[in-house]
Amino acid sequence: MRGRHAAADLRSNGFVALAAGMILPLVVIGAVYGGYQMMSSTGCSGTVRLSVAASPEIAPAIKDAAARWIKTEPRVDNECVAVDVVAVGASEVAAAIAGEHGVTINTLGQADGKTQVPHVWIPDSSIWLQRMRAAREDLVPQNAPSLARSPIVLAVPEPTAKSLGWLENKLTWKQVLQQIVGDTRITPGIVDPNRDAVGISTMVAMASVRDQFGPEGDALTVGAIKALTTGKSEQQSGLIARFPRDADPRTLSTAVTLAPLSEQALHAYNATGPAVPLVAVYPDPAPIALDYPFTAMPRLSPNRPPPRSSSGRCCPGPSSATCSPRTSCAPTTAPSAPA
Repeated sequence: MRGRHAAADLRSNGFVALAAGMILPLVVIGAVYGGYQMMSSTGCSGTVRLSVAASPEIAPAIKDAAARWIKTEPRVDNECVAVDVVAVGASEVAAAIAGEHGVTINTLGQADGKTQVPHVWIPDSSIWLQRMRAAREDLVPQNAPSLARSPIVLAVPEPTAKSLGWLENKLTWKQVLQQIVGDTRITPGIVDPNRDAVGISTMVAMASVRDQFGPEGDALTVGAIKALTTGKSEQQSGLIARFPRDADPRTLSTAVTLAPLSEQALHAYNATGPAVPLVAVYPDPAPIALDYPFTAMPRLSPNRPPPRSSSGRCCPGPSSATCSPRTSCAPTTAPSAPA
């Protein structure tokens, strides 16, 4: 019953859980360390620490799932397992991975020097994995199962949505873009798309329908994108702080009155009981949803080399397997605890 309750809680907060109960996939944990087994807690010869970096909005659920898994007392070669879950933005982890391997992710910027490359990464979107692979294919694995989904919506203050007639009507992107470009009731905002998957997904959705608008398509799309990015924020917290704090017309005229957010972020904002709640507007077609991929990181780090066979080569299988120099693989026996 706990798994069902956890999934229901996630749905009520703008998540749709795909992994039952959000239990960390043991198969993927096994792929990171290999050879885990369930044993009693007595007689551990040491502790293997597994680091997990998760997007802040899903980190609490991951911590809860990790705590439940640790209660099953998993082992790696008779060593106990500890899971350290850190809430960190996807852009910071992506920059850290790129910096550690000397590659450049276009428009992302440099690593902050504080974020560590984890063993498991749960960004908010597979868009981040696509960007990493575009820089170097082996930086992240090809297989990263989704843990949860959250649709991307346009967040509009309720008074503004009422005045626009957007509370009940299903909207096309053309209607939305026309309002962004030509309606003074709309003050758009967005988190910098270079550092935010919601922003990227929204821009892609807008560009994908441009040709449907006829001769005005280019001007309409470019105008809307310019309006959005003119009001961009570096972080989601900065964008949310710009929503109206009261329904006074003067406040509405200067506050952000339309911004792409995940459905989960909108639910979290409204849960705080703001004086002006946000309404979710669902344009058609919808932007690509956040999917929270569970990413077991390849062991490419110079300070965390992959396990090697008796011949000194990295092997994804038995020690007799043949491996290429670029192979990134999971151990078949547990490594020593990472530094």
